[in-house]
Amino acid sequence: MAKNAVPCASLGGMTIPAGSIGLPTSGATIAAAELVTASGMAVADSRAVLAIPEYCKVTGSIAPVDPKAPPINFQVNLPSSWNRKIAQMGGSGNNGVIPVALTTGMQWGPESIPPNAPYALSRGFVTYGSDSGHQ
Repeated sequence: MAKNAVPCASLGGMTIPAGSIGLPTSGATIAAAELVTASGMAVADSRAVLAIPEYCKVTGSIAPVDPKAPPINFQVNLPSSWNRKIAQMGGSGNNGVIPVALTTGMQWGPESIPPNAPYALSRGFVTYGSDSGHQ
């Protein structure tokens, strides 16, 4: 597993120029980057919450080309030990919000894997999702 080359806290406030994104945008801004400590498995309301490793929670927005259009808000979770793979969360009729799988359950989605399967983040995947610009 690869280790993060840049400290989490140094990402907050960073701007990404449009030319570095590779798609039509007006650039992006990282609003916050927070190191989340690892947590062990727990049981809450008769539901097992599996262990989650240390990760950097990054939130921000991508500015559209049209200045009248809303920004695309996103969240990226960067595990401290990365398996060099990524998993996008969201879509499937859930556009308009940051995928709940990034903020609570950390799973792919209810239809994808058994409820006791390891979370993508726990397996070392970078996980990310956006509201697709629909707030």
